[in-house]
Order: sequence, then C-alpha cells, then structure tokens
Amino acid sequence: MPRSSDLPIDVVVEGPLDQAVLRALVTRAGGRIGRVFGLKGKADVERRVSGAFAAAQLSRWIVLLDLDHSADCAPVYIRSLVSHEPPHRLCLRVAVRAVEAWLLADAERLAGFLGVSKSLLPEVPDGLSDPKREIVTLARRSRDRSKREAMVPGPQSDRAQGPGYNNEMIAFVGASRNGWRPHVARRRSPSLDSCMKCIARLTRLREK
Repeated sequence: MPRSSDLPIDVVVEGPLDQAVLRALVTRAGGRIGRVFGLKGKADVERRVSGAFAAAQLSRWIVLLDLDHSADCAPVYIRSLVSHEPPHRLCLRVAVRAVEAWLLADAERLAGFLGVSKSLLPEVPDGLSDPKREIVTLARRSRDRSKREAMVPGPQSDRAQGPGYNNEMIAFVGASRNGWRPHVARRRSPSLDSCMKCIARLTRLREK
C-alpha cells in the first residue's frame, strides 16, 4: 500500500503567500502539493470547506485559513464553518491571526531578511492583532531601501502593504539560504505547531 507521502496533497488557500507557506511545510514533512484551489481570498476558501470535506473521503487535503478577527480563537472560528469533525484525510488549519505570524516566529531569519534588529520582532506572534501590519511596520524601518519600497505602501496609497509585499515574503519563505525555518518558528507559534503536526500525520497515513 502506498503512503500518502508518495501521493500529492491537494490544498485550498487564500492567496499566493499561503500557498508558498504550505508548500514549504508539506515538503518538509516529506510530502508534495498536488492541486491548488482558492487563491481568491478568505470568503472563497470558506465556501470551499464543505467541498474539501467531501473530497477528503478519497484523497488528502489541507485547508488553510487566517483567523483575522473572524472569532476570538481558532476553535470557535472552525465551529462556525463546520458542524462535525473533519475526515481523517483532511487538515483544516487556522493561522492565528494570520500566516504572517508564522513568519514572524522565526525572528532571527526574518529580522535578517528585512534588515532590522531582531529585538524589534514580537515575542508572541500569535498574540498580534494584525501580523501583516507588523511586518509592514518592520519593513518601514528596514536598512534596505529596496525592501521599504517593495513592502511599504506609498503615502497616497490606501493599501495595507506595498506592491511587492507578496513577492518579498514568498522569496523569504522559499529561500534555500537564510530563509524561513518552520522547525524553529513552531516553537513560538502554537498555531504553526498544530498545522505541522497535522501535516505530519497526513504524510504518515496509508491508503486503505
């Protein structure tokens, strides 16, 4: 019987950065990403949860959502989406309060990437109200002008981040040298640790 690590895992994500993060986590666990669904924001992923539940009767799936301010905690938010436990072939995980908290949890590497002092990074990233805003604030203090221009919105912009924000963060996640280290970040982010444990379980499952 093949192990799930020999088979692709399909995923549903809000956007490209979430996709890059899941790819890093699944690869680290010895698996590989198959089809990618969503990429159109949180509401679209929420609409796809029931379909993923049904599809997970036959194949392996990961659904990743940001908690944002949808509920006080991840369990309450999950209960608002589904009324029963996910099938064993599905990981339904919530980043608290956004996937950027998982990146902030590797304080040493992210500080180096942004060109700021490590002392500026938060001790408890899962406790932040807006992790994305925290990263943009850090980038504003970067010694690297190119980082500031890419990641910080202009004075007349109504956007929360600069035009190159996603590209920069995806580059950080995927960098083979001095990039994001999930095994380090999980020590400071309970929601990341929970996601990594679920992915590890998926890759250990055997087909029946």
